[in-house]
Amino acid sequence: MWLRLWERLGEDVLQRLDREGVIAQEVSSSSGRRIKYLLTKEGVDERMNLDMLAEAAKIRAQVLVLHGSSDNVIPVEDAHELAARIPHSTLCVVEGADHNFRQPVVADLVIQRITEHLVSVVSEL
Repeated sequence: MWLRLWERLGEDVLQRLDREGVIAQEVSSSSGRRIKYLLTKEGVDERMNLDMLAEAAKIRAQVLVLHGSSDNVIPVEDAHELAARIPHSTLCVVEGADHNFRQPVVADLVIQRITEHLVSVVSEL
């Protein structure tokens, strides 16, 4: 379940990367803006060989994991799993927020949660 990059990209993209090494990609943002980027075989291979949950378990800082409940890029279950692996983490699922937290109604809530987290961390120093 955790960030299955190969499933998100698809077998055809992985095969093209094996042949070409680099693929130009273009996607639409939730606001309709077109985003262009380069996907490299080196970058994909590095990501596919990284055990992000094992690396997350090594984090010793206090971490606020923010995730939108309406994120259609990364499943909210992944945020729960990530927060469970980071020893000193707090999970905040922002109701109605998408992957980029672009909805104006969530901006104040996100700022509030980040501020609360920072105040909490600083007060423990």
